[in-house]
Amino acid sequence: MHKIQEGNKLQKMNLQEKVKSFFPSLSVCIYYMMSSLSFCYIYFHKQFFNVTFYEQNTGGIYYILSLEAIKPNQFRLLIPYLYKAFKTVFFFVPDKAAFFIIIVVITFITLVIFYNILNVYFDNKKINQWLTFILFYPMLWQFMVLNQIFDFTDFANFFFIFVGYYCIIKNYNKTLLLFFTLGTFNHDSIGFLIVMYVLFNIKDIFKQKTIFYTIAMAAIFIIVKKVLETIFASNLGISFRLNYEYNYNQFFDMPMHIVVRNVFLTFGGLHLFVLYFFISGRWKKFNTKYLYITFTLILYVIIIFLIHTTFEARNYMTAIPFIMILFLLFFTTQKNSFLKPVKEIQRQ
Repeated sequence: MHKIQEGNKLQKMNLQEKVKSFFPSLSVCIYYMMSSLSFCYIYFHKQFFNVTFYEQNTGGIYYILSLEAIKPNQFRLLIPYLYKAFKTVFFFVPDKAAFFIIIVVITFITLVIFYNILNVYFDNKKINQWLTFILFYPMLWQFMVLNQIFDFTDFANFFFIFVGYYCIIKNYNKTLLLFFTLGTFNHDSIGFLIVMYVLFNIKDIFKQKTIFYTIAMAAIFIIVKKVLETIFASNLGISFRLNYEYNYNQFFDMPMHIVVRNVFLTFGGLHLFVLYFFISGRWKKFNTKYLYITFTLILYVIIIFLIHTTFEARNYMTAIPFIMILFLLFFTTQKNSFLKPVKEIQRQ
């Protein structure tokens, strides 16, 4: 009995240590929260200040809750029901204030997760906890400067791609399945986690564990999709579309300055450094396992061209982690760079 009690205490201490190590210092967490609050406040006035949540578009949370929205918008149930649960408990909070609180919390957690991803790639945690703020740079471009559309799924999309990234590189496969399942009720972009998982484990692609979790995620995605299609079979709209013809014509129909603006500023220009990172061959200095996962970016751009809208900036939001990691790895190759990769990331 005494040994059991000691074992429980040890497990509790280990859990506390893990939680403590997951978060940066308290002062930095406060900065994360204040920065999240500031970013979301600006986003509020830029994107959904005039939104009613009853509209029949990507901002219609109550329209989704009516279960009469068009497909595939009706399948994006996670945030509307999270919003409904929040409003049920805090019924006195106004509609927009409730959504504002939700995205502030999501942004804060995303920053903490990004900090932990940086710790996998770069060796100085004190630098990493402040380097995390660089995430707001591409977010500014894609959430606000170039974005003209409010979609209640955006912050959650952003969160899920980061938490999936972290679970994959840390081999937290069971946790990955949990968040993957939740993400299927938010947006189809969660499917990219399957690609990320396969690319990261490409050298172990035929191992039983890799096969199991790849099939498990694919099965969850298909089952949830089919169940939602069955439940909302009578709703207007279509579950899937091909949009490549429209995107192709956009290259010629849009004003040239808009095309140039989007090509060069979609990620605030960081992708240009990433392009040079590969052209110059500097990527060869790093362990390819930790680079392969970022190659999801290639398929991401192709899929956007085929089924989404190429010149809609917010469509590239969930590609930000790939761009950020590649840009920062490139930055480590600069002379006298203060940023150093961990030994495991460097090619032996």
